[in-house]
Amino acid sequence: MLASRASRKPRILCLHGYRTSGEILKKMIGIWPETVLENFDFDFPDAPFAARGKSDIGSLYDPPYYEWFQVKKGECLNFEECIAYIEDYMIKHGPFDGLLGFSQGGLLASVIPWMQREGVAFTKVPKIKFQIIISGFKLRELKSGPPKLLVNSFSTPIECPSLHLIGEKDSVKETGFILLKSFVNPFVIHHSMGHTIPKLDEKGLETMLKFIEIIQKMSQQDLQIASWPRAALRNRKTGEMLGSQAPRKPRILCLHGFRTSGEILRKMIGKWPETVLENFDFGFPDAPFPARGKSDVESLYDPPYYEWFQVNEVECLNFEECIAYIEDYMIKHGPFDGLLGFSQGGMLAAVIPWMQREGVAFTKVPKIKFQIIISGFKLRELKSGPPKLLVNSFSTPIECPSLHLIGEKDFLKETGYILLKSFVNPFVIHHSMGHTIPKLDEKGLETMVKFIEIIQKMFQQDLQIASSGPRAALRSAEIFKKQVLQWPETVIEKLDLGFLDAPFPAQGKSYVEGIFDPPYYEWFQANKDFSEYTNFEECVAYIEDYMIKNGPFDGFLGFSQGAVLAAALPGMQRDGLALTKVPKIKFVILISGAKFGGSKYGHAKQLTSTTFSSPLQCPSLHFIGEMDILKLASTELLDSFVDPFVIYHPEGQTIPKLDEKSLEVMLGFSERIQETIPTDEARICLNKESKL
Repeated sequence: MLASRASRKPRILCLHGYRTSGEILKKMIGIWPETVLENFDFDFPDAPFAARGKSDIGSLYDPPYYEWFQVKKGECLNFEECIAYIEDYMIKHGPFDGLLGFSQGGLLASVIPWMQREGVAFTKVPKIKFQIIISGFKLRELKSGPPKLLVNSFSTPIECPSLHLIGEKDSVKETGFILLKSFVNPFVIHHSMGHTIPKLDEKGLETMLKFIEIIQKMSQQDLQIASWPRAALRNRKTGEMLGSQAPRKPRILCLHGFRTSGEILRKMIGKWPETVLENFDFGFPDAPFPARGKSDVESLYDPPYYEWFQVNEVECLNFEECIAYIEDYMIKHGPFDGLLGFSQGGMLAAVIPWMQREGVAFTKVPKIKFQIIISGFKLRELKSGPPKLLVNSFSTPIECPSLHLIGEKDFLKETGYILLKSFVNPFVIHHSMGHTIPKLDEKGLETMVKFIEIIQKMFQQDLQIASSGPRAALRSAEIFKKQVLQWPETVIEKLDLGFLDAPFPAQGKSYVEGIFDPPYYEWFQANKDFSEYTNFEECVAYIEDYMIKNGPFDGFLGFSQGAVLAAALPGMQRDGLALTKVPKIKFVILISGAKFGGSKYGHAKQLTSTTFSSPLQCPSLHFIGEMDILKLASTELLDSFVDPFVIYHPEGQTIPKLDEKSLEVMLGFSERIQETIPTDEARICLNKESKL
């Protein structure tokens, strides 16, 4: 059975057609064979608006009927309300992995990933990973123009896997074919019927099962991220090594060459074999500046073309702006584990780890762990001297693993060899070509595979550290303070923050080493399967003593192990098991949290056995990262609070910056807690005392 491959089935949000209902859509897809349906968990919401006219299926299915939005007299009505309704549903009932839509629901299912990618909607929910679109179409041109949310929709193709069902007799057949052009490598099932959900003939079923295999192969990594801590523990119990593969692929930021583009670089490395490409997740940004001259690849690749910075005989222009742009991209779209760069991008990929190590840039992103440099070079000497950020660059060698591709006919060959001297034990692939990204011959592939093995071994070790529970909290109040203070003043000014170091010095390696300086601390210790805890009672007593001496405090803010504590303490206080000498906790803010007695952590003796026996009433705000190893545990925690506020972000186990949508949620939460606290400021106990 296909479904047995994943630790849980992918969840699909199903959007019904115009003037039908979720229940009707459920019945319609029920004609598909069990070999298809058993692979997914489906959810069938009704649209927000009752049908405002006759339904075309009134003779086939009973009412009630609903519609997502209306199009009348040249304008689209209630579209923004529809989108807000769907996003709210996804927040409350998700997470969802994919979308299925029929007819009007197919229009929505097709455009939602574009809206999410562009940041105009669905920023509070995890990334949509696939789509099934039945009788789909694009919204026709209207006299009033498109809804605001759809301006420039499909301006660039949608890359997530998509399956389209198009009927020979369907009234929207032609628009369905037009829609295909907006997707990269879409799967298509052609059928002989009209505007309906067809049975799957032999060929259609074959296509559907191939699509399901792609989805399961793609999403297996994501699903392993969510379930990995438990799987890893099972492996430890048996004495086996952690998993045969990493719970997620290393992510690489790819920097294209001078006057090319991210899309061009994507195509260029696409010639490498799948045995290489399947080991990484790649991100391909465009450089910040449109090309200011002719591109050398105009005869090979279509525009637009971009450049990272400019160099003339005298000076280097816009270098600082370029670096700020890349760092900002890494903050918003990361975390990234490694860099790949070609030509001008190779020059940047080579020097970024040095800049990060020296603290002159990239201090707000995780440490770069490896580099792949193709046709790389050092910036030549200029009359005006190097850019400020590159003064004394490569003064000491770079120690992170690096792979360099150098072409025999490349005009940058000699500078590529000079660059090698700035790296410790670099891997090198020599090829016979010029200034290009070569195919990998047998020897080149052998070197590449050895390099990948080094990366995966290193990456797996880092993930073991990150998943080990208490070790994930090996940081300090000062580190926590630096991260929280990245939030905007409009948030910070409403809070009076107290930062507290945990009571115990770190008893192992901290995964923030290399990013933040020691000392590091931990709140308590646990065994490998998180069923037994050491120093938990002492930890709780330590926190209460601090609150007595430095309070009163109104709420908690916690991260990782600190969030596990912050989530449990209000329930322990309610049950009279802790914090009985301090005022009642009125709210909590939990970043990468989990609960005792959940899928990740067992109970801490009797202290937490009833903590979550009934939902906690105090207002709560939860941060859940798309790539966080505690994503599943954090989502599970939501059920333990009444009406939780949630901020979803695309990063991993970190304290994210607040984008516009997240800031809106944060300020809404602030208003909520101000209702419970009559004073002007809420005092929060976090982790070293600090009055702001």
